[in-house]
Amino acid sequence: MNTSAHDESPIESRDLLKTALSVLDNHLIVPGKKQARKRFKKLLESESQFVTEITLQDGSEVRVMLSLDYSEFRGKLFFKKFKKFLSQLVSIVAKAVEDPRDIPLRQEQQGRRYMINIPAVLRIDDQVNVLILGMNLQNTNEIIIELLFFEPTQFEDLTKIANR
Repeated sequence: MNTSAHDESPIESRDLLKTALSVLDNHLIVPGKKQARKRFKKLLESESQFVTEITLQDGSEVRVMLSLDYSEFRGKLFFKKFKKFLSQLVSIVAKAVEDPRDIPLRQEQQGRRYMINIPAVLRIDDQVNVLILGMNLQNTNEIIIELLFFEPTQFEDLTKIANR
């Protein structure tokens, strides 16, 4: 999932990111508080969950799944905190998608799994945490949108800014 013409994905990477951002927005940010909390709780309890299905230009169907890894989150993760991180992440990645420059990616060596190297870094309740968007394209006809909290010291320059 690079931003060049050598993309092996059936979906162009910027379009894929726009789709992912739309799914996150529509599934967890826009819905009413009660429904969004219910979906957040389900994310906390499951490995991944089905969100929607999209039709590609060739007519094939792709399942869109969503997962949350909060194992490296520091503190207690409540919906209100999560929504702040997610809103910031969606906002900054959306700006990057509209920018003509390449989108910074970290690719897993084993296959078609990518981290968008644009972290959401927030200080909440005197604790800094970092959320990153990942895209897992390893399974045929399935996209897993991954929300991953990373141990914040890996992003020391950014966490210094958040500590101010």
